[in-house]
Amino acid sequence: MENVAILLGRRIEVLHMNFTFMEQFVDIVRA
Repeated sequence: MENVAILLGRRIEVLHMNFTFMEQFVDIVRA
């Protein structure tokens, strides 16, 4: 079960990184 939690945490981390990247990209496009 620990492995599942680790994989889930990594996936959430990647999704969060992609989300913040998209926000920055939108800010650049709007500027």
